[in-house]
Amino acid sequence: FVFAKDRSELFHKANDTLNLVHCYMMANKLHINAGKSCYIEFSKHHAPPPSTDSNHSTDVPELCINGLPLQNVESTKFLGVTIDKNLNWDAHRTKLIKKLATSGITLPPRLS
Repeated sequence: FVFAKDRSELFHKANDTLNLVHCYMMANKLHINAGKSCYIEFSKHHAPPPSTDSNHSTDVPELCINGLPLQNVESTKFLGVTIDKNLNWDAHRTKLIKKLATSGITLPPRLS
């Protein structure tokens, strides 16, 4: 986890950390698959997403490993648990219900 007071500082710190991780991996002859890597931006404040309007273009910072940009996602699976940007169980529960429904298992109404 990387903490900062604003997004610019956050992305700067995170990229510095990722550069250190990349150097460690190279020194130990290990590899990070940037294509399978992603990141989630957690915040206790509900700030609006950066504007993508061409009239109000803002430089959206990116996180990179070895020059390859990482994808910003709203949720991802980590060790079998789906984690979302709100740190609640909604995304995990939804995926689990869909998986159980396709297997033919019926859930009690309070769980679905």
